[in-house]
Amino acid sequence: MGLDKSYKFSRQSFAVILSRLQKQKLITRQSGKWSITSLGKKIIGESKFKQNSELPPEDGKARLFIFDIPERERKKRLWLRLELISYGYKLLQKSVWVGYRPLPEDFLRDLEDFNLRSHIHIFSIHHKGTLEEKNS
Repeated sequence: MGLDKSYKFSRQSFAVILSRLQKQKLITRQSGKWSITSLGKKIIGESKFKQNSELPPEDGKARLFIFDIPERERKKRLWLRLELISYGYKLLQKSVWVGYRPLPEDFLRDLEDFNLRSHIHIFSIHHKGTLEEKNS
């Protein structure tokens, strides 16, 4: 669970992430130490982090999870990213994730409850490789 261990943050991108989290009042810095705020704890508490034993098993089918959630709903974006990480999905590009297990039904219901379904596309990939043009 978590970020791919091979991923390396640049010093600049890490500073930008900390700055954004601080502006969103999710973390604070006091005496040179970073800590999570009560709002940050609340948002994490709303996330349903799963242990691998609670998740559907990987089935080898790649699933692309693509979203475009408006800036005004950034807290929902943060929740969504935390959920995807907890399900073992990995970031391919900003707002494009890939995973190899079905998403839990309760997560899909949560997307409906948060009115996010219209901002999300999920694709299953059953065959790897490139598309070939057929001659007529």
